[in-house]
Amino acid sequence: MTDPTSSRSSILDEPPPSADRRIAYGDAPSQFGDLYLPSGSIRRRAPLVILLHGGYWRARYRLGYFGHVAAALADDGIAAWNMEYRRVGEVGGGWPGTFDDVRAGIAFGRTLHREFEIDTSHVLLLGHSAGGHLALWAVADLAANEGGRDGISVVALAPVADLGDAWARRLSDHAVVGLLGGGPDDWPDLYAIACPSRRLPLGVPTCVVHGMSDTSVPFDMAEAFVARARDAGDDVALVALENTDHFEPVDPTTAAFGVVRRVVHDLAGLT
Repeated sequence: MTDPTSSRSSILDEPPPSADRRIAYGDAPSQFGDLYLPSGSIRRRAPLVILLHGGYWRARYRLGYFGHVAAALADDGIAAWNMEYRRVGEVGGGWPGTFDDVRAGIAFGRTLHREFEIDTSHVLLLGHSAGGHLALWAVADLAANEGGRDGISVVALAPVADLGDAWARRLSDHAVVGLLGGGPDDWPDLYAIACPSRRLPLGVPTCVVHGMSDTSVPFDMAEAFVARARDAGDDVALVALENTDHFEPVDPTTAAFGVVRRVVHDLAGLT
């Protein structure tokens, strides 16, 4: 499979709109999030979407491109918390630091109502690619705490939903090995914890959106994950986008993003 930059959209090359606030949720340089808030009369008590960017968990890929999505959602009346987290190639990245950051950043995001006019009684996790994996994993992790996943829903865009499958396909030059330190035969217990497809049912409303022409994360991975989740009893939908690559769903100028926008509005309670 190709590197995630192979199906480039111009969204990767353009600086994102400025956030309203950059807020740290920890002491490490990558433990922060950019908060985009609705303006004017639509601002009060905005629903919250927490964004987790992709890049196969590697430090050279940052949250910037997802800022375009965050700004577009803010224009729709949604508060968008675009999270950064420690990634492979920086101190603390990989297992367990990346996962610890996702856990901590989501917990912090759910407290934003204390300072801003944001409704955090229901939170939507929106993840793309490796961030889609992390969003799905986070729900499984929250399930370990009683009531932890209450008020949570997930939209996963082209998620790396099965780490064992990603390892077998050697996706992005064996990116999973960088994340977890080895393959499923080396660390079976770790894969059982870190892989969403092995943590089913997730127990929350979930929608997977995936381009059928994606060459970075194969579409059939999404099909297999959704089938497995349904068999486990999950409320999960699959939206298949014809003639759509890896980055079109996160480019607000595309028709694919229009589909994503409708899905987000529905699960965020705007429709």
